Amino acid sequence: MKKHGVAILTALLVAVLLAACGNRNAASTPAAPAPIAATPVRADNEIIVDGVVVPVRSAALNLPTAGIVDEILVAEGAPVSAGEPILRLRSDRQQAAVAQAEATLGAAQARLAELSAGARTQEIEAAAAAVDAATAQ
Repeated sequence: MKKHGVAILTALLVAVLLAACGNRNAASTPAAPAPIAATPVRADNEIIVDGVVVPVRSAALNLPTAGIVDEILVAEGAPVSAGEPILRLRSDRQQAAVAQAEATLGAAQARLAELSAGARTQEIEAAAAAVDAATAQ
């Protein structure tokens, strides 16, 4: 019996200690939060964002020569078909280049005619090559 009495006394002592160590605030009601006054704010109809504009479609222009655009022949967003002209380049430089090429061609033709009148075959072939080169320009 003595053993049972010690075991019962130990169990009661442990139960009392556990009850004493429990949370004392758990039984009390928590305090209600203080009310906060809210001020209504009107939102703007505007959003500011950062980004990059990417075109839906794009096309590369393949021009036979470089130059300054003189006139745009179609409106922005208008449909165009392949081969349809869409712009005109300023032709000042091209006209000067054509005039120079024509002068070079005339000089080469005159030289060829001069050599054809009484020159060696090699000189005539060289002059003919110069005429061909001037014509290619």
